Amino acid sequence: MFTAVASFLIPGTWFRSVDVWLRCFQVPIKMRFTVIIPVYNTATHLRQCLAALLALDSPKDEYEILMVENNSTDMSPKILRSAVGIRALHEAKQGSYAARNRALREARGEFLAFTDSDCIPDPGWLRAIEKSFEDPQVQVFLGPGGRRTTWD
Repeated sequence: MFTAVASFLIPGTWFRSVDVWLRCFQVPIKMRFTVIIPVYNTATHLRQCLAALLALDSPKDEYEILMVENNSTDMSPKILRSAVGIRALHEAKQGSYAARNRALREARGEFLAFTDSDCIPDPGWLRAIEKSFEDPQVQVFLGPGGRRTTWD
């Protein structure tokens, strides 16, 4: 019925309930979604991503946003420190996988939603994911669910 999180995570993927994984770390499930975003040198796009995440049309008490700063050398750490409505974490081990795994240790959501800090999720992103899981056969939802910002 439940699927443990695989050792690899793909940006833009969402995993069905991670109850088994969460029990291993004794993390209580308190909300519907945990949105996980690794951050590395994306200051140019970070404010847009934050604004889009905070404008999601899902009830605010049903999701949390975990952004993991991963040794950026631009203004990304400063932007995250001043952000409201998110939990900013830090991961010293370099790499998006390490950053995502850091957030997994803090996640409290029944569902995990992954995106990148240079992406802009659509307002209905989480509701679309939730709707897809109305089908009990669905275990992983893959899809664009947003727009990638223009690269500099």
